[in-house]
Amino acid sequence: MEEIKEEIKKEDEMIETREFTSILRTDLTAKERLDLGAQMANVIRNVKSAKDEFDSMKSRYGAKIKGFEAELTGIAEKLNTGWEERSVSCSELRDFRTGTVTIVRKDTWQTVEQRAMSGEERQMGLFTQTKEETPTNGEPSQASEPEALPDPGSPTDSPPDLPEDNNPFYNKTKEPGSLKMPE
Repeated sequence: MEEIKEEIKKEDEMIETREFTSILRTDLTAKERLDLGAQMANVIRNVKSAKDEFDSMKSRYGAKIKGFEAELTGIAEKLNTGWEERSVSCSELRDFRTGTVTIVRKDTWQTVEQRAMSGEERQMGLFTQTKEETPTNGEPSQASEPEALPDPGSPTDSPPDLPEDNNPFYNKTKEPGSLKMPE
């Protein structure tokens, strides 16, 4: 090695020197190895932190995706069956002559249920009795006049977009016993 240094130092017309940089194997010093160990520990911590963050985000988005999938399943079920359950305003008609109870939905005036009256339902006065009038301690209550039921044939019972002919409670003749019963 010394010979090469000496050879380069000589000034000879037949020897030309050029300086440049090249990537070559270099042994690490003890301090460099220590610094690389600390650097490696930092990178390991960063990898673990990124993985934990990824798992947390994955879990959050997984739950979000499951929520969307559940919503999608509910919508698809309604679409496939063509119906859903909703709260609908209804009217109950108790016909004491025929002993039947008819329940009709007020949005379409379709009959939901038609059945025979129970023994309790056959008691005419019970139909109009309010909660305040119902005795709770077994003693007779001081009841005021029972609230009058609205006339089932009144136009307010019909939705505005349906003619009164479609309302099963509409009594055109106003004669007793001539209530139109739903089919």
